[in-house]
Amino acid sequence: MDLFGRKQRKRAEMRQMLGPRALILNGPKITKARAKHAIAESYGVITLIAARLGVTIGAFRNKIKDPKWGDIRELLNDEMEKIKDVAEKTVYDVMTQRLDIGAASVAARWYLEKKAKDRGYSEAPPGVNILNQNLISVAALNLPIEVRRALLEAIEEQEKKVKLSPESSDNDGEGGEE
Repeated sequence: MDLFGRKQRKRAEMRQMLGPRALILNGPKITKARAKHAIAESYGVITLIAARLGVTIGAFRNKIKDPKWGDIRELLNDEMEKIKDVAEKTVYDVMTQRLDIGAASVAARWYLEKKAKDRGYSEAPPGVNILNQNLISVAALNLPIEVRRALLEAIEEQEKKVKLSPESSDNDGEGGEE
C-alpha cells in the first residue's frame, strides 16, 4: 500500500480511538481554532488533546506557553476544573449516602485531611494504619431497611458524642505500622 493509503488508515484508526471530537487534519499545525476544538470535552487531559491535534504532548505544551495563547490556557484551565468538580461531587455522594458507612467515613476522613487543614485536620504520617478495625457494609448485612436506618442513626448519635479532634486520627497503639 502506498504512503497516502497508510496515512488515511492511520487517521481512521485515530478517529475511531478518539471519538467524534478527534481533529486529525493534514499537518501538525496547531491553530487556536483547532486547539479550542481539541480541548472541548477533554477534561484537560493533555495526552488526549495532543492526540486530537496529531502532535506530541511537548509540542502542545510549548504552543500554549506562547503569551499570545493566554485565552487557550484559560480555556484549558477551565476544562481541568470540570474533572475536579466531578471528583468533589463523587466524594460528596459517597459521604452522604446511607448504605455504606465505611466508605462514607473513609471519604470524610480523606476530605478533612485535604480540605480542612485550617480546622486542625492533617494527614497521618506515612505507614500509620489509621483504621484498625474491620469494616463491613451495612448493606452487606441484608437487614430490613428500618433496621439499617436505626443502625445508622445510632452510629451517627455515637459519633456526635465523640468530639472529633486532630488527635483522634492518631494510631492508638493497635496494629502499629503496616
